[in-house]
Amino acid sequence: HMLKIDAEGLDPAVITGSRTLLSQNRAVMVMFEFNPGLSEKDPPHGMWGKRGNPKKTLLEVVQELDDLGYDCYLDTRVPREKEKFRGEAVKEAPALYRITGGCLREEPRVRGWANVVCASRRFGGVAEGLSRLSWVG
Repeated sequence: HMLKIDAEGLDPAVITGSRTLLSQNRAVMVMFEFNPGLSEKDPPHGMWGKRGNPKKTLLEVVQELDDLGYDCYLDTRVPREKEKFRGEAVKEAPALYRITGGCLREEPRVRGWANVVCASRRFGGVAEGLSRLSWVG
């Protein structure tokens, strides 16, 4: 089973409300949207970003999922520092970046929004498959 969430910035609340389901490993995978820009709109909405209400960070949500036994990956194209510095065009191809287990140390900056995909470690083949697809840099 897969838990797919698209709650217009309220994804952290859905994850918290799904804690029992997730702790029982009834979802092999979890996918949700990370969109910190929603809180910058007028009027602001959602829980991500500077004006989130109540504010939740991706770091907090990923830690909650890690504690429940899930490995999470950011599905986006994050520009490298030298690309940003030189003002180079950023490739549009998506990439998976591991964000569980201390791989994410600060809140990521994404262009627009990004999906986060997580796999239960209890189902090793799925978690291992995501790991093989992820970007290593």
